[in-house]
Amino acid sequence: MSITIGRLSIDIGHQRILDVLVKLKRPFQYTVVGDGPLREDLEAYAERLNLVNKVNWIGHSSLIVQHLNENDIFVQGSKVEGFPNALLEANYCGIPVFTFTAPGGTREIVQAGINGHIFEENSEMEDALEQFDNAVWNPTEIKESVTSRYSPGVIIGKYESYFNALINER
Repeated sequence: MSITIGRLSIDIGHQRILDVLVKLKRPFQYTVVGDGPLREDLEAYAERLNLVNKVNWIGHSSLIVQHLNENDIFVQGSKVEGFPNALLEANYCGIPVFTFTAPGGTREIVQAGINGHIFEENSEMEDALEQFDNAVWNPTEIKESVTSRYSPGVIIGKYESYFNALINER
């Protein structure tokens, strides 16, 4: 059902996601792709929450698109983000993103109801996951929401406009 991709460190918020998932009443599977200094601690935490059979720890993988396409939703628990590539990759695969408010580029990428939702509190994400219906989301619209704003041609065009404006100021 859900997937997270990212290094297993404190700022990425995997424990926060596990705290949300343990409260779900509906059946789910959660895949974690990534490795890092907190892996053992997070696996032990998942075991204490009795989530061992519901969490699949992949570790580092070069098969990101395959893993994304095997899931319905991308969840992100980050406490701070730069410009989250994994979030963009999920949207590019047509997968909606459920994430928390965090400083960084997440607010710029996520368009509520189009390619995902941003939540303030754990309970808000819990409610949304409990009611999640994949049929409500349009994969083509999700993909378009990021390609229209972040494809290489769009980004290069923005840089070109910026540099031309700097040149014209002289």
